[in-house]
Amino acid sequence: MNRVAVWVIYAYFWWTLHDKDDQFVYRYSRRYWATVDSLIKFGLAATLVFIVIVVAFAVDDTCGFFGCETRFASVLDAPANEMGDTLAGLAGGLAFLWIIVTVMLQSKELAAQRQELRLTRRESAKMAAALEAQAKIFEDEQQARKEERTRKVLYKLVEQSADMIERLPFRDLYWEAKLTNPVVDDQRAAAILRVSRETSDPVELVKSFNLSCVDVCKDIFSSFDLDTIETSAEYDGKYSDILSVYRQIEELKPDLSQAECIQLEILHFDAAMMAFSDLLSEDSLWNNRP
Repeated sequence: MNRVAVWVIYAYFWWTLHDKDDQFVYRYSRRYWATVDSLIKFGLAATLVFIVIVVAFAVDDTCGFFGCETRFASVLDAPANEMGDTLAGLAGGLAFLWIIVTVMLQSKELAAQRQELRLTRRESAKMAAALEAQAKIFEDEQQARKEERTRKVLYKLVEQSADMIERLPFRDLYWEAKLTNPVVDDQRAAAILRVSRETSDPVELVKSFNLSCVDVCKDIFSSFDLDTIETSAEYDGKYSDILSVYRQIEELKPDLSQAECIQLEILHFDAAMMAFSDLLSEDSLWNNRP
């Protein structure tokens, strides 16, 4: 079958390709037949078998009242309607055969398309995952750069607050008042916010100041009778400036890394900012308050 098909194709190309030699046409015919789908080959083989069977029946003798003759001759001698029925039957058989082949080819193509769609979806999923990973890497890099910029701003603000604390005009801030619940009458207590200048490390200086703010605020608002303040600290505008820097540090927290946020907690910035804000908001604790 293959050899017959190759020679048929060869005959066609030999007729149409006049400028090519015979060996080239034969090799080209073989390659062309190799590319033909197996279902088409099956259809052609079935058609050939069908034609062989029809020819065999056509040349077979059939005997009647008037003698014997071939079936082909009897069909030729038959009325036009019988000849048409015979040809329609033959054509219908071939048409049914090729309908089956066509359906099988379409099923094969649909299966190939489904497989291609599966591969496409798989590749799309891989590409989406790669793009997501790339976007995550880019986002992480952006976040890292943002945290680095914020970290530099944070350290600059910490150094600025340490410098402001170191330049405060008073070494210690002192308050004295009666106790809220005295054990004996006229019992007094004092609170001192110490500004330590014993360290040159700005971080340690800020930490010491923050802890002192928290302790003094706790002592004053839990123990003092604020209506009996006898000794108040001298107010200076630099205290409000320090509080303003602390608030700037607080605004940086959403953009800081977890390590930097932990460092701020170690330095007690949140508690110190709240304590210092409470102290500055109480006018009775300050002299010369504008």
